[in-house]
Amino acid sequence: MCHGLNFQTVVFYCHEVCGTSAFMVSLVAADGTQTQALAICHSDTSGMNHQMLHQIMGVDPGTNPVCHFLGTKEILWVPNLAVDTAYQTEVVL
Repeated sequence: MCHGLNFQTVVFYCHEVCGTSAFMVSLVAADGTQTQALAICHSDTSGMNHQMLHQIMGVDPGTNPVCHFLGTKEILWVPNLAVDTAYQTEVVL
């Protein structure tokens, strides 16, 4: 997972997130406009920042899964399962 930071040049903060699933979600607005978005669900929140979780989501770490959409300055790297299975490699998410 990489988050774009506010610098004059392109800078990303990247990290590995365990206990997380990614979903492509179809969205439809009230006027019928359609798009797709990337949603992330963290099943294990025990190691997350307490202040951020409590203030933004209203939950304490380790108590509930948390799901959210990714913004335009974020990149999620995922394995290409078609390629990985063709070469018989083991993929762990």
